[in-house]
Amino acid sequence: MKRILIIGVGLHKNFKDVGILTNLKKLPYEIFLAVPTNTQNWTEEFIDAGHVLRLNFDDLTDCIAKIAVFCENSSPFDAILTFKEHFVYQTSVIAQAFNCIYTPLSSVFKASNNKLLFRNYYNQIGDDDIIKSDVKVVAGDTNKLKISKPMVIKPLFGSSSCGVRLVTPDIDIKQVITQSNDDIAKKFNTTSERAFLLESYIPGKAFSIDGIIQNKKIHFAGINEYIYSPLPYFVQIGNIIPANITKKQQDFCLKSMRKIIKHFGFNNMPFHAEVILNENGLYLIEIACRMPGGKISRGYELAYGFIFVEQVVNLYLGNPVKFEKTKRNQVIQKGKHLFYDCDILSLNVPTTALDECDFAVVTNVGEHNFYPSQNKPIYFYTVIANSFKDALHKSENFEKTIDIRTSNKC
Repeated sequence: MKRILIIGVGLHKNFKDVGILTNLKKLPYEIFLAVPTNTQNWTEEFIDAGHVLRLNFDDLTDCIAKIAVFCENSSPFDAILTFKEHFVYQTSVIAQAFNCIYTPLSSVFKASNNKLLFRNYYNQIGDDDIIKSDVKVVAGDTNKLKISKPMVIKPLFGSSSCGVRLVTPDIDIKQVITQSNDDIAKKFNTTSERAFLLESYIPGKAFSIDGIIQNKKIHFAGINEYIYSPLPYFVQIGNIIPANITKKQQDFCLKSMRKIIKHFGFNNMPFHAEVILNENGLYLIEIACRMPGGKISRGYELAYGFIFVEQVVNLYLGNPVKFEKTKRNQVIQKGKHLFYDCDILSLNVPTTALDECDFAVVTNVGEHNFYPSQNKPIYFYTVIANSFKDALHKSENFEKTIDIRTSNKC
């Protein structure tokens, strides 16, 4: 039986990790996990305790040594991979050490693991259909920093849109950066000061284009349309799969993504590309060397029938990747967010709501709702229909059935 080491999954007991482990458990392979040393025990339902390695990922040399000892006492791994943004670099190095298929470091550091290197390389693409942006690096003294047009500020290395917001010429940039650093510190439990990027604000609809590149061949899973919070923040609150765009727009997105992937020389990697589409062309916000996060992979499963996790495993085992679409559903996944700070006083959920696909209460009565830092939905649900119009109608009607009472805005 093939032995597979998964890096980073199991760090937190959340929807994504539980979903990944549930899908991994269904595969005909022997699954092992490598997690940071301080990770709590909660994966026994999915993984035998003897299959969990606890490692210090701040010391890759020590990590590799301990994995080597583990393999010496049992058998080598046939694949080493990750589904996590913050472990892509480490996984590439570890997989190379054990002669497994790996995502090249040249791909990793031209992607979202380093947003500045990515943007500088992206802006070299010679194609009028691909929109470019101006970029400034913000680090250290910001007293003399001024902008003359709307821009987006984001941490040089971050995730989950934390610390990302629209800024305009009338905004105090210094105050924004202070707040963003505070938000990042709270969310990721870190005290380090981040460098930031300022990029031109590109208006338009936001999407993710997702898939896998295997031996330089691109396999597209599909296009997901994002539902965002109101500006100036970019909190992702939902997904629409397939995206509500025309066949012509879809073909343009895929054609543009092929050009971008070829320019970057990406290979042997899952990819999650966040883009803006408007009348001027396509703008790549960023691209990650991993499977889409959050609920998106689950959305693809409900819409099309394939399991994204299985295809990622196929990539790193050297098996053919294939996103076979056995269903053609319209899916809307949405978290009900409140866009202000408040206390949740009551939440009236009818019993019929519990039957909705993937329904879950996320914020309990008595909790404080934070926005935008540490923001999470009050509840999450998915609707499945035959058309976008029907799915939207079902979504709107469903939210009317749940009553939320809050304190005054804080």
